[in-house]
Amino acid sequence: MKKISRWVGAASVLGLGISLVTATVALAANVDVAEDVTITLSGDGSSYTLTGDSLFDSFEVNSASISFTMSGGHRVVLKSSARTLLGNTINTTTQCSASESTVTLELPTGSASQTVTVTPSGNCSSGGGGGGGGGGGGGGGSNVGVYTSSTPSGTTQTSAASLQSKIAELQSKIAVLLQQIEAIKKGQPAPGVVISAIAKSLRLGSRGNDVNLLQTILAKDKEVYPEGIISGYFGNLTSAAVKRFQEKYGIAGPGEPGYGLVGPKTRAKLNALGL
Repeated sequence: MKKISRWVGAASVLGLGISLVTATVALAANVDVAEDVTITLSGDGSSYTLTGDSLFDSFEVNSASISFTMSGGHRVVLKSSARTLLGNTINTTTQCSASESTVTLELPTGSASQTVTVTPSGNCSSGGGGGGGGGGGGGGGSNVGVYTSSTPSGTTQTSAASLQSKIAELQSKIAVLLQQIEAIKKGQPAPGVVISAIAKSLRLGSRGNDVNLLQTILAKDKEVYPEGIISGYFGNLTSAAVKRFQEKYGIAGPGEPGYGLVGPKTRAKLNALGL
C-alpha cells in the first residue's frame, strides 16, 4: 500500500485535482479540500470524486473502501459517475440522479470524532429478482450491478508514473505550508508573501497575493485566526476568521450586509492594522 502521511498542523489541501490510489492522507484536523479530488480503488479500478467543499480530519483509501476520520461539524461529499451505491457505516442514503450517485456524510456539531467507512457496492439500478411459481417452479435470480473496469492493461505503468508525479507535487506543497507555519510562529511574514495593502474585495473562493496578505494580517490575532494558515486560498477557515474580525471591530455581524466578505470597510481596517 502506498501512503502519503505528513502532519501539517490544520492545513488545507490546496488545488490538488489528483487521483489517489490506495493511499492514506493523514493531515490535521479541519482538512479543507479546495478542489475536487479523484479517488480510485485498486480492487476494481472504480473511481469516485471527493468534492471541494468537504471537511474532515484524514482519510484512508483501501482496495474496496474509503474511510474518513471526522469530528463534530465535519461534512464529506462523495460522488460516483458510474451511479454506484455508496453504502456507509452511518447509514446515510445514497442519492441517485440520471448521471451520478452522491452520498453526503455529516456529523452534528459537538459530536465525538469517529471513522466513517464508505464501501461502494452495486449501483442505483440494482434490484432483486422474483420468486419461483407453483408446481416445483424455479426461483428468480438477482440483478446485482457490477462495475467492470475498461481501462487497457497497457495504461497501468503510465497511471503509476502519473500518480508518483502527483504525490511529489503534494509533498512539495506540504513543505511550503510547513515553512509558512514556522514563519508565523516566529512572527515573520510567510515566504513569498509581500507586505503591502489588500487592493481588492475578497470572498469565499478567492485566491492570490491579496488573500495571502489577508491571512497574514488575520494571523497576528490568535483570537481571530487561531489556525494561522497562509495558503493564498480563501476557504472556510479564512471566512470564519473574517467574520470574527468584523465582529471584533464592529464592522458587520450575522445577517448584516458584507458579513464574511472583505469589502471596503473591512479592507480599510485590515490595511490599517497591517501597516
